[in-house]
Amino acid sequence: MKLVPVNDSVKEESGDIILCGFTEECDIYRFIVISILSLIAAIGLLSNGMLTWIFARYKCSNTPPTLYPTFLAILDGLICFFYILLFGVDVVMGYLKIESLFVIYHTYILPAFVLSKVTQLAIPYLLIFVTLERYAWISPNLKNFCLFSTMGRPISVICCLTVCAVLRSPPLWALTVETFKECPDFFRSLAVAPTEWVLDSQWYAFYDFWLMAFIQTFLPFFVLVSFNIIIVKRLAAVHSSEKQQNAQASPIPQSATNLLATPPKGDSRVRQKRSFSRIRMPAAVRNAVYTTLAIVASYLICNSLHLFLTILERSKSSLLDDKEDPTKASTFYTLLGDTVSALYCLSSATRILIYCKCNPFVKAHVIRIIGRQSEGKWLDYHEKNSFMTSSFSSLTIAKTNLGGEGESVDV
Repeated sequence: MKLVPVNDSVKEESGDIILCGFTEECDIYRFIVISILSLIAAIGLLSNGMLTWIFARYKCSNTPPTLYPTFLAILDGLICFFYILLFGVDVVMGYLKIESLFVIYHTYILPAFVLSKVTQLAIPYLLIFVTLERYAWISPNLKNFCLFSTMGRPISVICCLTVCAVLRSPPLWALTVETFKECPDFFRSLAVAPTEWVLDSQWYAFYDFWLMAFIQTFLPFFVLVSFNIIIVKRLAAVHSSEKQQNAQASPIPQSATNLLATPPKGDSRVRQKRSFSRIRMPAAVRNAVYTTLAIVASYLICNSLHLFLTILERSKSSLLDDKEDPTKASTFYTLLGDTVSALYCLSSATRILIYCKCNPFVKAHVIRIIGRQSEGKWLDYHEKNSFMTSSFSSLTIAKTNLGGEGESVDV
């Protein structure tokens, strides 16, 4: 967030410059796109609630513990919730010009913004915990490590959330909602702006850019990429060992060996897929590892684009400002910022699709829960129709008994 305090495009007749808050334009296309994304975020909030329920209620003896995925689903749901509060409400009030909603929005924007940053910071570290736990489950020597014990998991989650809250709390004192009483545009009379001490503070500039860029972007990126490469190599090593044991146990005829030595072109991907599927480990563990790899990949894509936007913001690139009015964001800035936020939202909202694709255990429970809801609605509809039919029949029979020869009765 930033503010250019002087708006050169708005002046009084006397020539005095009027101060207006920094703003982003909202046309019909942006309103429609973010409204659709907000609807997806609402669905993502419900789906992550479903995942939380599944992880908390259903457990399997040969499945890795689900405490870390449970909190990851909670944080994903919060990302969807904050997207609605910060972006969905913003475009609705801006495009439809709802003044009361504009005032309400600026009463909660600061705490919602800070909490969203805490959530955004905590997600990669919970992904790290999930990745390490999956690696421990395919590495017998690390399976009983203290971090993955019954007591270690909740302690690590509490410590992670506490540290993230502390690291992301400074914006509560660094930002404020500034009032521009003389601005003729009501929807620019309130805006988030940095406090005076922040503008001259080199410490805060170091914290907000270098420190947080390292903690939130570079460190998780490096750790997640490194450990997921290790996991892939570990899986390949397990398969290689198994293949050698099978070769020693059952010698392959020369003709078959020649066929294996010169495989047809284009079969490398098929062989690689089969190699992972034949690794000797519980299917639930393998599915959990694949799910983690897919989730981490989606996060890394979002994080890379967010890093690019952060560099442009901290370098004060001219690409971010409107050429005619410096207090308005450029179309490029608005589009890039919306894209980054949309990717984070979609990544969290569609997490359930990754689970259903990579984890049959979760997919089965999701189908069962949705099936129960659909069956319940059908039963309610059937019972209601049965009640109305029986009531109509009773009234018809009563009329017949009274000598009405079965005449129809208006109900």
